[in-house]
Amino acid sequence: MQIAVPTILPLELFDQVQRRLAQNSPKVTAPRIVNGPTLLARLAVCASCGAGMTRTGTRRRGKVYSYYSCGGSHQKGKSVCRGRHVSMARLDELIVDNVKEHLFGGDRLAGILDALVERQGAKDQAVEGRRTALEAEIASSDDRLRRLYRGNRGGHCRPRRRTQATDPGAEAGKGSGAGRS
Repeated sequence: MQIAVPTILPLELFDQVQRRLAQNSPKVTAPRIVNGPTLLARLAVCASCGAGMTRTGTRRRGKVYSYYSCGGSHQKGKSVCRGRHVSMARLDELIVDNVKEHLFGGDRLAGILDALVERQGAKDQAVEGRRTALEAEIASSDDRLRRLYRGNRGGHCRPRRRTQATDPGAEAGKGSGAGRS
């Protein structure tokens, strides 16, 4: 038995989300990479050897210093790579600032805001159109009620007399009373 179900999400978006979920699965990628504090985990690479940069750090006088260090140097020794170390805070700040500048810089932000204003204007017009239609419907209903009240005051509208044809209960009562004698 098949039941037709309407599509909620476009198939492309569903596939994209499924790929992302599979990529972030704990069986594929360790949770510390996906949810960890390291912004550039699995993204930053050493400029000398191309190995991944890992998070390292030291503690001096109660303060923690974190670095991105060459993973190739740590695993294979100084003969493979001389081992670059970059301050984690400095590199993260540099990346975040560049992303912010790219996403929200100059013309792009103005374009985003213009699109939002245009979309909100279209919604406002639709709401105003609906409001006007509802007000016209209210005015029409008020007019009909006024005419009805006016007709009742003048005695033009009188209640109908109940007859056997208009009162279904009259016939039922007549039939039930005849059987009692």
